[in-house]
Amino acid sequence: MTFNYVTTQSQLTDCIEKINAVSEISVDLEFDKNRYRYGFNLCLLQIKAGNDIFLIDPLGDNFDIKPVFESLENPNIQKVVYAFGEDIRLLHTLGCYPKNLFDITIQTRLMNYPAISLTNLLLEEQGIECSKSSQKSNWFKRPLTEQQLTYAAEDVEFLIELKNQIQKKCTKELTEFITEENKQYELIDYAEKETSNGLKDKDKKDLTEYQWHIYNGLMNFREKAASKVNRPPFFVLGKEYLREVAIDHAQLKSWKH
Repeated sequence: MTFNYVTTQSQLTDCIEKINAVSEISVDLEFDKNRYRYGFNLCLLQIKAGNDIFLIDPLGDNFDIKPVFESLENPNIQKVVYAFGEDIRLLHTLGCYPKNLFDITIQTRLMNYPAISLTNLLLEEQGIECSKSSQKSNWFKRPLTEQQLTYAAEDVEFLIELKNQIQKKCTKELTEFITEENKQYELIDYAEKETSNGLKDKDKKDLTEYQWHIYNGLMNFREKAASKVNRPPFFVLGKEYLREVAIDHAQLKSWKH
């Protein structure tokens, strides 16, 4: 498999020209969400247009990938994706609002397929065996390994063919329903406008209102500290330890440890 690793503005310009020359592309993102760095960060954008696969690296020096956002927002180009929930959230957060998305997971769900990974679906539907997953690897680290690049490219290489093959099993009515369901991506703003401190309502269990107030404040403190040192919050202070402090202030004696 060959792919184009895009790290300069001139390479991106060529990439955009090829994207805009077709009516259908496949898209995927690799990102880090509080795993190796603080926050929700784009690490790689993969696009297949025609026979070309582009791996667009947003982490290069003096390189701005935003010009490609216009192509993603072009309603005349269909973007075939797979399980795009977190991806659309990140793109919206970055100010990119893609149009004309076709998520294969919506297609398979409405066709009563069991929940399945892309790797297993490709194996079942097309007999294609993809490389071992690198999804949880460190996508911030440069240079990216050959295994990471291959994994990233395979995430978009077969999507259009897979969508078309499954679509052959659909009735006209179901096809229209799938199209309508995919339009939901354009009706909601998924952007993360505020940073969450990671607390949920279930975390209130067994805490008094006062303890909950302290716990919430400590978690907000953790977020600010994590942002300052650019590390995931759990690297900075353990959530369970902060809960113990909220319940028993004597725990602060071990703070420096």
